[in-house]
Amino acid sequence: MTISRVLQTLTTPNRCLLCSTDLISEEHTKYPLCSSCRKKLLSKNADRRCPVCSIPLSSEETVCTRCRSRSFSYESNFSLFTYRKDIKELLYQYKFRNNRRLAVLFAELFYTLYLKQNKFEAIIPVPSTISNVKKRGWDHTGEITGILKSRYGIPVMNCLRKKGGKSQKKLSYAERLTNLDGKITVTKTCGKIPSKILLLDDVFTTGATLEQCALVLIKAGCFGINALTLAID
Repeated sequence: MTISRVLQTLTTPNRCLLCSTDLISEEHTKYPLCSSCRKKLLSKNADRRCPVCSIPLSSEETVCTRCRSRSFSYESNFSLFTYRKDIKELLYQYKFRNNRRLAVLFAELFYTLYLKQNKFEAIIPVPSTISNVKKRGWDHTGEITGILKSRYGIPVMNCLRKKGGKSQKKLSYAERLTNLDGKITVTKTCGKIPSKILLLDDVFTTGATLEQCALVLIKAGCFGINALTLAID
């Protein structure tokens, strides 16, 4: 998004976040996106996906190269989107521009495209560090799970906690696992964790964060763990 479009969106909030089209009132109250941009987002879900990590597949392969050479402690990940230009912009607006109305769209898509068709006992959001929540002023994954719970009746358990560590951005998968070791724990007040759960996170990059969460939950008694993410990079 150009600087002029950012300024336009900030000063005229009744515009689509992606194309700046004027929104009719009923669209604006529910989503900050026009119908055309919403259709484009949904059309990108038609790609053939790896059944393990959800990345779009090339040629006739049935499982991506990464997942053929690596095993995870969770069974699979389902991502709503691929982490492309427009999705990057949406996630930036959501996480760092406090555009919480996007949580309604994300929750609806999770429910429509995955949750209605799959059986599980509870969703467990991947936690942010306390410092990141304070910095942003809100919990971006908690916003989505809150809507899933209140609007769709999905059981949610906030039973994981994450301590701060060095940035993961430039680390390999193995380095990320080492960096996360001991940083993610089950809260003492959590109670009994169901055996079949869904983890929910924002972006799947290497899968290391989900892996560390899964390892902790397996120790707590889970054995059927799958994941939902907004996008896969």
